[in-house]
Amino acid sequence: MGYFGLDHREVEKLGEVSGEAMRLYIAIASFAYRDKVVCNPPWWRIAERMGKPFVIDENKVYEKTKDPKKKGKKVPVQEQRKNQKKRLQKLARELEKAGLLEQPTHDIQEDGETKSRRTGKGLDRFLLML
Repeated sequence: MGYFGLDHREVEKLGEVSGEAMRLYIAIASFAYRDKVVCNPPWWRIAERMGKPFVIDENKVYEKTKDPKKKGKKVPVQEQRKNQKKRLQKLARELEKAGLLEQPTHDIQEDGETKSRRTGKGLDRFLLML
């Protein structure tokens, strides 16, 4: 198992976020070792490193849903992963607001308008700011 360090500025900033956001930061920072400040680990790998791996229940069914056609049917694996990833994404936004990390974006043209989007698969996902 490897080791990584946190700068005193990072420790001070981590005092501004929730405990779960701090765990997320530490997990992300562990992928950006030495002088590396950019990393793109997949969400499921980050969850594992936090000690909270994604759990897929093959027997999970829709219970509370607005769509009556779905009620009682199995929840697809992809949707279960997506729902578990949302929790981590919310924590990542908390870290962004505190100035600890950035999820790089790129500009796209849509209907003649320039919009900023999060980077996609294969592009840098996290940039450690301190």
